Amino acid sequence: MRLRYVVEKGMRMNNLASTLLKLTALAGGAVIGGLLARWLDEVVTTRAEERSERDRTRYAQGLSPIQPEQPHE
Repeated sequence: MRLRYVVEKGMRMNNLASTLLKLTALAGGAVIGGLLARWLDEVVTTRAEERSERDRTRYAQGLSPIQPEQPHE
């Protein structure tokens, strides 16, 4: 009878530890995903601002904006 109680208690602790580990991994993934999304957004925004500034400068000089190169088929 005592052994059964110890095994059941051990299983509960195992389940609790497993659940806590899963929650920690989930929260860690969410944090990493948020940081990655913020970084990518910053990179895209910076590149768009740089391109806009180049286009503005070319327009002031009377030139057309630079068109991206089309892939050759």
